[in-house]
Amino acid sequence: ESTASLKDPHTEFTWREDPSVSFSDWELAVTLEGGEAACMDPTRSTSRKTYYVHRIVLARGKRRCNYFSKLFATQFREVHERRSNLRVRLLEEAKAVPFLLDFLYAGKLKADQLSALPLLSLGRYLDCPALIRKIVSYLEKQLRGPYGWSNGLTFLRCAYQDYPQEEKLLKELRSFCARKLYVAAERSMSPFLKDIPHELFMFLVDSPELCQDDDTHLTKEQIWIDFSDVIVSYTSFHPSRCDFQFWSRSCRPIKNMSKSAAKTILRKIRELPAGTSDSLMDICVRCYDSLGKDWCGLNLNELIQGFDSNNKKQNQLHLAKLISALKSAQAEMHTQIESDNDDDDDSSSDDDLDDSDDDDDDSDDSDDGSESDDSL
Repeated sequence: ESTASLKDPHTEFTWREDPSVSFSDWELAVTLEGGEAACMDPTRSTSRKTYYVHRIVLARGKRRCNYFSKLFATQFREVHERRSNLRVRLLEEAKAVPFLLDFLYAGKLKADQLSALPLLSLGRYLDCPALIRKIVSYLEKQLRGPYGWSNGLTFLRCAYQDYPQEEKLLKELRSFCARKLYVAAERSMSPFLKDIPHELFMFLVDSPELCQDDDTHLTKEQIWIDFSDVIVSYTSFHPSRCDFQFWSRSCRPIKNMSKSAAKTILRKIRELPAGTSDSLMDICVRCYDSLGKDWCGLNLNELIQGFDSNNKKQNQLHLAKLISALKSAQAEMHTQIESDNDDDDDSSSDDDLDDSDDDDDDSDDSDDGSESDDSL
């Protein structure tokens, strides 16, 4: 038989081959435990798959796993049996093991958004610095791309739910996503607001870096206005979550609101049980500040008639609305008065200039006269 027809043993990863052909000297059993294993097979609490690998690949070279390097240097029973058991709790981690082996054998990593964090978790557990660096580089590249914020949310959700021990990564992803949370005001982001777990949304809202995005052409005022629309959109998908705590935490940092958001927030706060909304008065005042800019349309008679000596809360809201409108009117009149004064100053300056010209003319006349006398 021609040697050209023989299969090249190096054309595919040897861990994928039959162990009798690949000369495998180690069995790596991956055991999926817990609820996800039961979902795959209700009759079993675990699910196991065995990979036939090679110790020199696992424990030596620039892509080695220090976990195996240390294990192979011991006299544990596993070493004598040439078999170890890798226990994982997530199905995605079990699915990521073939990607891990491909990387160890050939340095090729086929990571995607679903496998990135499971691979990072495996890399940390097996102490594989090369894999960790590769995954971190992949994550950074995904965050820099045109869909960076959307990718960041995917990674954040995975880290928040499944890998809370990844504290540094969680902190960086939270900071990245919180700074740009205002972009969720775009219509295309509705699925995000609809599907995001409430705890994760509040995790972003509570970030000290919320909406502190310096990499945008938008003004700070516009960023907060967009964020107010995000809050209102979120409540349309999760009305049962709109309690006192939600409004207190989500509206606390807002500095500017859109008029539509301000109206909705006021209405939602009024719907809260009696007594709970009183402490949200500062938020109501900010809403009225946003609405008060349209002070010309304010109906004073209607507002005054709305006061009720038996309803303290309603009176406070009416008073806040009145004060906000008066402040806006006062500021606008101040601006107009200053503008008028500037016009008057310009006018008087012109008059002074004309008078000086007249004086110059008179002066010229007198000079002409004196010269005439001298000549005579």
